[in-house]
Amino acid sequence: MEIYEIFTEKMDKEVINMISNPYTFAGITGHICITKVFDKADNSFKLFSEAKMPDLTMFQAIFVFDHESEDSTRGILKYNTSIREVSYTIDTFDKSIFGNIDIMIGQRELRFVNNLEIKKGFFKKKDREDLLKHILNDHIKPFLTSYGVKIIETRL
Repeated sequence: MEIYEIFTEKMDKEVINMISNPYTFAGITGHICITKVFDKADNSFKLFSEAKMPDLTMFQAIFVFDHESEDSTRGILKYNTSIREVSYTIDTFDKSIFGNIDIMIGQRELRFVNNLEIKKGFFKKKDREDLLKHILNDHIKPFLTSYGVKIIETRL
C-alpha cells in the first residue's frame, strides 16, 4: 500500500464532482475506458443506452498499460462513494490488475491510497507504485491545474 497526497489552496467543488464521477475520472486518468454498464434488469453488461436498470457502480472497461505499445486488458471497474471518499476497484479478466484505489477528499487535499497489484505490462517492469505516480503527475495534476486549482505540494 502506498499513499500519495496532493495539497492545494482549496479544492473546487466542480473538480471534486469530476473525480467522484467514474466516467470523468476514467477519462482523466488516461488509462481507463468505460465501455459498458452493468444492467440489473438482466444481470449483464450493456451499452449505457441499452441498459434498462443501469447500475452506476459497476462497469466493464478497458485498462491501458502503455499508450506507446497499446498494451491493454479488459475487466470490471467498481465504484463506491461515501462522504469525502471515493473508491475504485479494478479486477481484470486476466488478473493482470486487481485491487483498489481509494481517494480521500479534503478541503485542501486529495489523498490517494494505492492497493493495486499489477502483474503484466509496462508497469510490471517497474515498481507497482509507478503507475499511480504516472497517473498523478502526468494526468491528474495537469487536469487540476487546467481547472485553476493551485497545487502547493505533492507527496509521492
